Amino acid sequence: MRDQPTKHFNKVLHVNVRMKPQPPAWLVLLAGRHQFIRDYPPFQKKYQGLPGPSATTELYTGAQDNAFAVFRTQLQLCTNMQQISDTDADKLLSEAHVSMTESYTPSAKGLSFTIIHTKDMTVPALRTMYDDSNSPCYRKTIIFVDNDPVKSGNRTPYTISNRNAWLVVLDHHGVFDDRDERTAFDKVIETLPILDKRGLLDPRNAIAVTNHGNLDPDGIYSLFALVKPTLAQKYYKQLSAADHFTDFAMFGGYLFDKNFEMLDDAQELSFIVLQLIMAGKMRFVRKGTSLFQLTPQQTEQIFKMILNALPKILSNTAAHRRLGRQYLARLKNVFRNANRVATPHNGDLMTIIDLKGKRPLDKSEAADWLAEGAAKFTTDHPLLILRNPSGTYAIAAKYDYPDKREYQIDLNPLIEYLRKNDVQESAWFGREGIALNFGRTKFEPKEIANIILELNKTKKIIQQL
Repeated sequence: MRDQPTKHFNKVLHVNVRMKPQPPAWLVLLAGRHQFIRDYPPFQKKYQGLPGPSATTELYTGAQDNAFAVFRTQLQLCTNMQQISDTDADKLLSEAHVSMTESYTPSAKGLSFTIIHTKDMTVPALRTMYDDSNSPCYRKTIIFVDNDPVKSGNRTPYTISNRNAWLVVLDHHGVFDDRDERTAFDKVIETLPILDKRGLLDPRNAIAVTNHGNLDPDGIYSLFALVKPTLAQKYYKQLSAADHFTDFAMFGGYLFDKNFEMLDDAQELSFIVLQLIMAGKMRFVRKGTSLFQLTPQQTEQIFKMILNALPKILSNTAAHRRLGRQYLARLKNVFRNANRVATPHNGDLMTIIDLKGKRPLDKSEAADWLAEGAAKFTTDHPLLILRNPSGTYAIAAKYDYPDKREYQIDLNPLIEYLRKNDVQESAWFGREGIALNFGRTKFEPKEIANIILELNKTKKIIQQL
């Protein structure tokens, strides 16, 4: 039987859900660990959406950080989150405000888009949406950007090369990681002439889709290229450079220190958009919504506001420089807190950052996993070993800014070793050969480092390119 999408799909698209009170932090933490609490009827009746570990993890698809660790850290700061105000960014979003039900108007040649729940990011669930007459995707070619609903197997049926595809994936993760270091935005731009020729920039024939855990610059620019293709092509050089900076440099290990300053329009655009993402999230937080329970509808509204604001920003980036500087200040705060516990290990091969038991990061970053993720992954060494406050791990391989990898690291032997000797839960991959996350383990960070060194001796898992 074909897998069905979650019930949440229908709620998100067709029902305005009445928000229930938010549970206290200690209860959310317990509910995240224990199924019986989440299933207890009185709690289900009183509180909306007590999350389990999988629910928190999926919100962080594409981020080089462990979701549950960030979730736990942010819970300790929940009393401060509603006090955060980003006035400049919020003003710009207000000017670009759209209602929850308003359809985003595409350009003369350009698509509408919809945001789906991350749990529905599977081929069977998308097919059900394609066949559902109540879905905005009904009988329209689904163009899925900046994430990989295929995940494994043969990607050919879901590429633009298949003229009969009902689903086209334009991505650089998972199956679609071809080791060609371009962003999803670059791949969309490259595909626009083919889409146009086939009538797939006509909103009657196709729709752009991404998942609600994918609110990042590459996702925004990818949708912008499909919704406003003429403008995206006009500003391609700046958008592409900004996208490479955030998606590769910030999460690829590029070093930000206390002296870092924005160097050009592309970097300014990067930090401006990151600040707008932060401000968009905080709009809902200030209204009482838990940051980690933003619905696809709410995430879609943030996408719409930023996409509406983007043409104005692109036409005069310098006029919005202050927003970028505000985000850069936030990034430096997180960097200072995270970098204090970073220590080199084994010469120039790897860095260990151990945050277990450390105090939460500065409260101004309480709602900003992008700043946290970028700041924690600050190392010029080929490999970073990060232990989060909860004891979970993230391991990331550095690749050079802006567009090529410096080292090739095969993480599969490490995964096999951990599964055999300790860790039972599945590892999570980012882009192939770049990152993996795994749960708590008996191994200390230095022991993980030594395991990697031993595997490198026997299997040569680290190679300089």
